[in-house]
Amino acid sequence: MSFHLYHDSSLEFSAPPSPAARPELTLSPDLLAAVGNITIGKRIAPQHRSSLLPDHACHPINGLTSNSVTSVRTFKVLDALASLAVSRQEGQVISIGLQLDMDAKTIILTIAENDPVTLETTLYVGTTWALLRDLSKVYANHRAGHTDAEAWRDWGGQSPPVPNHLTPAERIIGRLAQHVYTFTENKFRRRVNRWWPRLRMFTNAFIRAKNHNLNEMESLLRVAVLSFRIGLDALDAKNDQFCVNWNEVVDLMNSAATAATKLLDNRYHLETWTNDMKADFALRRALEKVTSHHRYFTELVGFAHSPRLHRFFSLQPSIASVPDSFDSVPRYVLPDTQPAWLALLQDICANAPELIEKPALLAKVSATLHDKISGDDQDPYVHSECALVAHYELHRGRGGTVGANGAELLHAWLPREVESGWRAPNLGSVDDDVWDTGNTEVLQKLMADVLVARLKAAHGIRSGSDSTDASGNTVYAKNEAKERALAERMDQYVGTDI
Repeated sequence: MSFHLYHDSSLEFSAPPSPAARPELTLSPDLLAAVGNITIGKRIAPQHRSSLLPDHACHPINGLTSNSVTSVRTFKVLDALASLAVSRQEGQVISIGLQLDMDAKTIILTIAENDPVTLETTLYVGTTWALLRDLSKVYANHRAGHTDAEAWRDWGGQSPPVPNHLTPAERIIGRLAQHVYTFTENKFRRRVNRWWPRLRMFTNAFIRAKNHNLNEMESLLRVAVLSFRIGLDALDAKNDQFCVNWNEVVDLMNSAATAATKLLDNRYHLETWTNDMKADFALRRALEKVTSHHRYFTELVGFAHSPRLHRFFSLQPSIASVPDSFDSVPRYVLPDTQPAWLALLQDICANAPELIEKPALLAKVSATLHDKISGDDQDPYVHSECALVAHYELHRGRGGTVGANGAELLHAWLPREVESGWRAPNLGSVDDDVWDTGNTEVLQKLMADVLVARLKAAHGIRSGSDSTDASGNTVYAKNEAKERALAERMDQYVGTDI
């Protein structure tokens, strides 16, 4: 794949420049990443990943599954597992891949990081998996005790609500919470310190402006923020982590996460409230960031409970780490003219006529690229998800590792953060320091497909990436006793600031 550099000093947006006037230049993953940073501007949501690239299906042989709903659910679980494996305050990126072989009854979790994977991280992921396996057994035994037990054997639908009254399960969930919150404390505290004070301040001002008379949706904000505040108090009750009532922390953070999820799923109220308050505050972002840690935690609990994914825990697990062998990458300089960026966009969108026919759109994006990052000197790192892809590709067909089709893996583990500063991995040889760009062709093609799909979606053109299948949000069954106790606790704060 290539693009052509346009030499004319003026730009004509009515039609693409003539190919004859544009000398050929390599279209590299680095340039795609730079465009993606400006054009996409956000992560690719897990629920879109399985449909962004419709020509690459997940195959059941040496892969995950042929069921797209299960594949999407698995993406979200691995996102949660990877996010909750980050222990440093900043600068750490972790990705986790999953391979299974039902015939050999084995499952492999492979960890990649932007730095060498530490033994501490590997042991942490192993212990997390063991706790989830124990929890899965409790839930499976609970289902087996019902008259409809046989229905769960080949279950392919949405998971039922997670039981909220099983004492053996609650014991394991408490141990899992202690394990996760203790290991990730630095990251969690950094996020809280950044977002919590202003979120709390805004919520108090909003409640006072409403004179504490809140409607149903407004009450959700109060519940989310107040539950989180009491949950923090429970975490901070004593410095000694073993004195924390971890099940109390889980219940409070569940309340905060559930209320926050309902608000985040609504595209109207949060923005309206900030406008009404004339507040220069990213309320949606703050609520998302503060509760994301525990929303990831509930994904893990939902994973252990899922009848559809229970088979993963019946397999013999092993944990591997990607060696630090993909970082031999040179610096590079991004294009320094708007015509170069425009030519790049036109080449990327060559197979999307509905975009080529929107010259004003491409001109706007190319101008933004030129204004923000033209000529930037990049000192790149290999993103952990790219390193994971490279690791799978280089070991495909070799003994000791479950093989998989390269395109399938590139599809499944495509980087969710497409931005400048990351670099595609060296796909030459594990022992070869030579940067081999020729072998990145498939990755390059897939990145271009994603970029075109997101451009279409961002500008009101329906694309194949549109999907609402399998949100994967974990739902707990109602527990009246717990809800009553929480409501009584909330009532103590009526008429006061949070």
